[in-house]
Amino acid sequence: MSQQMARRFENSLKESRFTLLGSMENVADGDDNLVMATEVGMRREDDHSQDDHCHSLLLSRKEEKSAEWVLWVVATISALHITVQLTGGVLANSLSIIADSGHILTDLLSFLISVFMIRISVIKSNRQYTFGYLRAEFIGAMASIFIIWTITILMVVFATQRIVAGNMTVDTRIMIITALIGIAFNSVMALFLKYSRNAIPFAHCHSHFGGSSEGYGEASSPKENVNVRAAFIHVLGDFIQNIGVLSAAFLIRWTDFEMADPLCTYFFSLVVLCTSVPVARDIFLALMETAPPHLNYDAVRRDLNAISFVNAVHSLHFWSLNTEQRAAVAHLIIDDESKAVPVTKAATALLQNDYKIHFTTIQIEHFEPIHAQCQFCKAL
Repeated sequence: MSQQMARRFENSLKESRFTLLGSMENVADGDDNLVMATEVGMRREDDHSQDDHCHSLLLSRKEEKSAEWVLWVVATISALHITVQLTGGVLANSLSIIADSGHILTDLLSFLISVFMIRISVIKSNRQYTFGYLRAEFIGAMASIFIIWTITILMVVFATQRIVAGNMTVDTRIMIITALIGIAFNSVMALFLKYSRNAIPFAHCHSHFGGSSEGYGEASSPKENVNVRAAFIHVLGDFIQNIGVLSAAFLIRWTDFEMADPLCTYFFSLVVLCTSVPVARDIFLALMETAPPHLNYDAVRRDLNAISFVNAVHSLHFWSLNTEQRAAVAHLIIDDESKAVPVTKAATALLQNDYKIHFTTIQIEHFEPIHAQCQFCKAL
């Protein structure tokens, strides 16, 4: 696909070059009309790129406000849910319910972090924070993970102490009632999020190039707000855990297998660890500025090198600014300096449209002997 785009672009460049040469010859003959036509065409192209300059920003703000309102509602319901779960867990003497409330706390912190990110996303960048506060999302998420790990370890310790002491008596009636209330909470939140996802307006921010070597734009707008989608997944996970608590309560009530409660606590703790460890790993990799997992370094380098007039690619780097926005830097070596602008536009379009990279910086260079010796210029 990228090679076809490169061929089309190369053909269009050739046609433009022939048209420009013809225009210059006609100027020598005194025919200025073709030159005027060429200038008008260039002006229209520039006007078009100005029109594409993120003109749906207002709609994007509406989307963010709608998403923030949805997350605040879900966070409030989650806080009430935690209160009910903790109360029921204490009254029923059930660690599995208390452990489940710890998982709900994970979701609550996730919702609040999402709201926080929406708020700080509108804060303008400054001379010190040139990318704004996009990385604050990683810091907040890591802090919430450490809190959840602490709670999870405590739950495992308490469950082990109960098994050793033989104190595993629980009130199954309160367990069942609490689990049913939890299922009701999760059902309400799931339905609310499902219909709210369809009600949120979505912006389409087009890529723009202008005359600069730096471009920014949403390469493709998601069909739904990523924070609301994540909240929906969290709620579904809570729903499944409440089903587990309800099953354990009936198992204890019908078979007197009281160890089901601490075993459920172990299971829920394992679920929390299994879901949070990959997140912590992703945050660590992002803070280390590793390449986003969906990007293939060799493929990006190959596609950039396939652009017409590009002889070599070096100093290629890309990294994540947050969970949604990525950045890339590339140095392209060309022979013909007059092709710098079209090559820059083609490279920017390739990175933004094909690889969904939002911040792009393309540097055009001529080959120098030092490029063959510099360790940063060599292919990785």
